[in-house]
Amino acid sequence: MNTDSLNSMSSHPVESMIDNRLFSPGYGLDTFIILLTLGGIIFGFFYVFKRYILPVFDARKKLKKTRILVFRIEVIVWLVFALFTVTQFLTESILVTGALLIVVALIGFNFWRDFFPGLWIRLSNKYKVNSPVRFQEYSGVVNKVGITSLYLKTEEEELIFIPYHKLSLAIFIQRQAKGKLMSSKLILQIANKDPELVIKNVDKWIQECPWAIPQESHLATIQPGGLLNVTVYAVDNFSIGKVERHIKNCLDKLE
Repeated sequence: MNTDSLNSMSSHPVESMIDNRLFSPGYGLDTFIILLTLGGIIFGFFYVFKRYILPVFDARKKLKKTRILVFRIEVIVWLVFALFTVTQFLTESILVTGALLIVVALIGFNFWRDFFPGLWIRLSNKYKVNSPVRFQEYSGVVNKVGITSLYLKTEEEELIFIPYHKLSLAIFIQRQAKGKLMSSKLILQIANKDPELVIKNVDKWIQECPWAIPQESHLATIQPGGLLNVTVYAVDNFSIGKVERHIKNCLDKLE
């Protein structure tokens, strides 16, 4: 190799590195082995923890809270692992990794459009098993919160599968749970919004909110100073807080 070639490579080390990654034909075997080992360790740890350690907790409520916490931690760990994996693959070959990501996104589109909304719903613990709900013409209880679908058991003992992406396209209502209903009077500032338009829409906002228990009348009124007074119903204080934030967001978007 002559002196000019050496000088050219040494003067453009970054460009040479990018070219090598860009036109690399594939991945190294050691990369797959390391990533498979790390993935196996993560999977094995959470499998053993959820199957053999979580059941040690005797208190039912504590167990439910612990399961939610463990699930959130597991999602974070897998997300970090996925980002680390993509970074390693990009280091090996940018073109091949980019092509694989595009292919996976296209082939698995129907899966991903339900998986990610469902992941957010499970992380937020939005719907609980045995909660009374209504979706379109179906009424029943939540039977299972799955990976890509919500399972609804109707009053006729039918099992309905509702893909998560459809939950955002139609109103999904949590019905009143007998003996657990709570009410709260919310006072919200409507700023320069049209009072008549606010009153007209407030019932619809409550119907759309999955944490609210819709009633025949919510006694919505506008008080002097631009204050919206509305009575809402939910199964607990946490849900009432969610309803309040939902109505605030709707007020902000109202034109």
